[in-house]
Amino acid sequence: MADVNEPPGSTERPGATGAVAAWLRPLAAFLAITAGCATLLAATVELTAPHIADARARLEHQAVARLLDADTAPPGCWTGDTWFLGDGHALLRGSAAGYGGPIQWMLVFDATAGTPLIQRVLVTAHQETPGIADFLNDPQHGWLTGFHGRGADAANLDTISGATITTRALTRSIGRALADAPTQSPSMAADGAAAAACVP
Repeated sequence: MADVNEPPGSTERPGATGAVAAWLRPLAAFLAITAGCATLLAATVELTAPHIADARARLEHQAVARLLDADTAPPGCWTGDTWFLGDGHALLRGSAAGYGGPIQWMLVFDATAGTPLIQRVLVTAHQETPGIADFLNDPQHGWLTGFHGRGADAANLDTISGATITTRALTRSIGRALADAPTQSPSMAADGAAAAACVP
């Protein structure tokens, strides 16, 4: 027999509202926790980003000083992947796809010749196999010093047995970068001097 207090046409089952409410409560709690975590993560990124950027800049300046065999990096900064030193020399940086991951490198070259000529190469980070690719850690290793005096033909440097993928990737990356590298122009000294304001 129908409930006389129930409106005509009502199909709501007893307890349905309670079941929906019971389902919505954990969902609302989950969404609130997710929003709180997202806010906390965004705040953490915002607070730590400047410190991370400063740390990366310090490490990069240390690498530049090591490349130039100096106590500190010279005045200036990167314009793209080139750092003009203002004395006819410039730095290049790049990344090669090695066997274990990216191989980050820097080099200094003489830009006064018709073709950029490498003076020194430094590998700043890599994930290559220990023992086989340890030569990447030593800028005075014979294979890395083999780049000295070379231009874009650095891509033709012989590989090292056991590290063929590593050496080919690095020589190709350096060769391509040098092929596009700027040579000495009247504006290079001015560029180097103007870049002094970039030093943190």
